[in-house]
Amino acid sequence: MEKVKVTQDQADALERTGDKGDVLATHIKYGWVHHDNECLNSLSIDEMARALYVGYEVIPSFKAGDWIVHEQSGYIGIITKITNGRYVYGDARQDGFLAGFAQEVLRHATESEVAEEIQRRWWKNYDRDVWELKPKDVLVAEDGGYLVEVKRVLSCGSPLFVGGVKSTPLDEVEEMFKVVCFAQDRKDV
Repeated sequence: MEKVKVTQDQADALERTGDKGDVLATHIKYGWVHHDNECLNSLSIDEMARALYVGYEVIPSFKAGDWIVHEQSGYIGIITKITNGRYVYGDARQDGFLAGFAQEVLRHATESEVAEEIQRRWWKNYDRDVWELKPKDVLVAEDGGYLVEVKRVLSCGSPLFVGGVKSTPLDEVEEMFKVVCFAQDRKDV
């Protein structure tokens, strides 16, 4: 038998209640009138019995500004609004749409997922895939020691730099450099 998914308020109310048999009887006969336990009224009798005897999982609570992941689609967005505690609206401004999701299919994004999405959105602002370099792009070494200009990009994505520098594997470029200026933004070409 599957655990019941409950809100944090419902989990707190369940923790405050007493004997399982008494709780189930109250739920069936009278419902919950005390303000602290009213949230239990939205559980069916079956859900209440399973919560008491099988167990429950707390649905994560979200607030505006949280980064979320849609479990089925993999969509990553920022919560902008919650309506009636039920629907969460993820903001995908960079992709030009606003989508609504039921909280049950969402989870909080991990730090690495957020970092990847921020990087993807940054590159998308410049109409590029992540680390899609083009001729005339200018990069700077992470230590700030020198600038390089992309002369050509090989089919594998690795850039050749102006000045006879050999091609550098893209994964090394990602670690050693950051973009200073994209070719389309340069005023000198």
